[in-house]
Amino acid sequence: MDHGVQVELTATERTGMHRYTFYPPSATKNPFAPIDSAAFEPQSSASSSEYLPGIVLNLCFALNTDALEASLIELTSISSSDDLINGTWTTSITGYRKSTGWAENHHVYFAMEFSVPLSAVTLIQGAEVETVVADNHGMMKGVAEGEYTIAYFTFDNLKNSINSDNNITTDPNNTGDSADENEEEPLLVLLKIGISSVSVEGAKDNLRLENPNWDFDSVRQAAAAAWESELRKIVVQGGTEEAKSVFYTSLYHTKLAPTILSDISGAYRGPDSQIHRVLSGSNIRSGNLVTSASESENDNSYDANTSFSPDYYSTFSIWDTFRAAHPLLTILNPDRVKDMMRTFLAHADHQGGLLPFWPLAGVETRTMPGYHAAVMLTEAAKKNLLSKQDIKRAYKAMKGTAMDVERGGALMHRFGFIPAGKKDESVTVTLELSYDDWCIAQIAEILGRHKDAAYFYKRSQGYKRVFDPETQFMRAKFKNNTWKTRFNPRQSEHEGGDYTEGTAWQHLWFVPHDIPGLIKLFNGSANFEAKLDALFQENPAVVGLWTSEDISGMIGQYAHGNEPSHHVAYLYNYLGSPHKTQARAREIVKQFYRAEPEGYVGNEDCGQMSAWYIFSALGFYPVNPAEAKYQLGSPIFDHAVIDVGQGRKFEVKAQGAGTRGDVFVKNVSLNGELLRRLYITHDEIMNGGVLELEMSSKID
Repeated sequence: MDHGVQVELTATERTGMHRYTFYPPSATKNPFAPIDSAAFEPQSSASSSEYLPGIVLNLCFALNTDALEASLIELTSISSSDDLINGTWTTSITGYRKSTGWAENHHVYFAMEFSVPLSAVTLIQGAEVETVVADNHGMMKGVAEGEYTIAYFTFDNLKNSINSDNNITTDPNNTGDSADENEEEPLLVLLKIGISSVSVEGAKDNLRLENPNWDFDSVRQAAAAAWESELRKIVVQGGTEEAKSVFYTSLYHTKLAPTILSDISGAYRGPDSQIHRVLSGSNIRSGNLVTSASESENDNSYDANTSFSPDYYSTFSIWDTFRAAHPLLTILNPDRVKDMMRTFLAHADHQGGLLPFWPLAGVETRTMPGYHAAVMLTEAAKKNLLSKQDIKRAYKAMKGTAMDVERGGALMHRFGFIPAGKKDESVTVTLELSYDDWCIAQIAEILGRHKDAAYFYKRSQGYKRVFDPETQFMRAKFKNNTWKTRFNPRQSEHEGGDYTEGTAWQHLWFVPHDIPGLIKLFNGSANFEAKLDALFQENPAVVGLWTSEDISGMIGQYAHGNEPSHHVAYLYNYLGSPHKTQARAREIVKQFYRAEPEGYVGNEDCGQMSAWYIFSALGFYPVNPAEAKYQLGSPIFDHAVIDVGQGRKFEVKAQGAGTRGDVFVKNVSLNGELLRRLYITHDEIMNGGVLELEMSSKID
């Protein structure tokens, strides 16, 4: 806005819509500073002394390691009537951007439209610059293609408005009801853009079917209503205004990923770079399914008997989100979780039978250890979000992934743990594969494959092989069962060390599937609790030549800014010391979540940091998501109502938690009956009911 331009943005699921208001430098109505357009001087029908507003499309722009490999901007004129000589022509802008980086072979195709005629377009192709000027009918044609492409679109300063049909009209005489007839009016320009991972035709279809008109306010209102519907799935009362602000900001964050990749036709580009299509179904959320020309590239459609819905997802930060972000979706958006899990199964079909690890823009990045899609699929099965057929398909993919050489499964099979020197971050990989293998055993049990279940249960005990009873830490061990020397539990190497983005202190606790077994390694609850207390009291300094920047949000060696620590405060429940869980959870909420810029610690990681807050603010948390149970903590609101669907509500009542700031829980009842355990189940939440916690400022 500092340059005399007001910019408003909104979106549908697969399209974006912009509204630009250009204020002429001479206008007294201009609330902004004059625009400086000296950087671009395109030729046009307007004189050089006239104000000429414009918009830049820069396909060269990149973030992080993304490197542009090819790009295209193409201008095509389309007649709005059968009279090709005297009719009005509009310009369609289409193209693509192909790049590599974290997501290799990343394709984005686009189709753009403007609400007003273009007067000229300056196309930059490497060192070449070409200006395309519209003729008297508004026709223009041009192409910029290569590794460096930019387009600068300019418009005659025309009076324009939106008519009763929600279409833009322009007045070439620039007339209107201006108080000063000599004063130029602001120029209103709307832009629509559809995108696709498949083709330009797919982008056109998405734009045509999802956003056919020029009614910016209606699109914005629909987007706002969709967000309001999501955010009102949890209503909280009786807490501070800051807590409410953080809560709903966090809830918003948890909805930003995963993202829909498939076109409205169901077509998408898979991790094999081939074009696939999910089958039509009854739950299309974006309009009527159409047959799109976007299938022209390698149409590998699914068999008609396969049950798939039309949405294929990507942007799965699985190593992070399996812990709390995904469990939250199973409560608030179970239907979308079904789509996401079927996405996992389709991904495995396209990737040689391997589960996804960290898909971004449809591309498998292979980032982070483990195969935690197995956790999410097991959780979905336990929560009745997978059909029996999908459970069978999931097991096949799980079993294949568990034997994969790259992920470490073959080493687990051979040695029972990941030996140091055989794979980087061997301790973390051992711990995480142990959990994943336990999840696979759960699915094997569901399918009645008891021999397989016994095998994976045995592998799930691999965590014990890297526990050193002398130091009481999980440590790197060689294949001959000797410990790696020069051990420091506060040491971190961001890559190539023994632990993933952490220290021995932070990774000691990751045995969510067998916490009683972990406690037993310490010769009892008292010793385990003492070690857990020491975690929060230890020197927070991290040592090493290349310490991980992800280690942040420190309370002792507890690091809330990264995911491995997220379940740790709730482990006190397993020791019969729930007051310590309540105190630590409340401390973390207050210390690391504030309603201000940089109010969170660490990386949001596609909603996981926020999901931890949502669960903890409500008073329960999924320590082992695949168990379909939630450990009780300390809610921060007096009253919360969760819409769990099908007309059911789950209420959490904790009078005094928000208004008085009470931390400790004296008694808990569920649906009016005293609860004599420190957890609730997923079914108890989804059936609806009332969880009531009697709060106190003192330990009972």
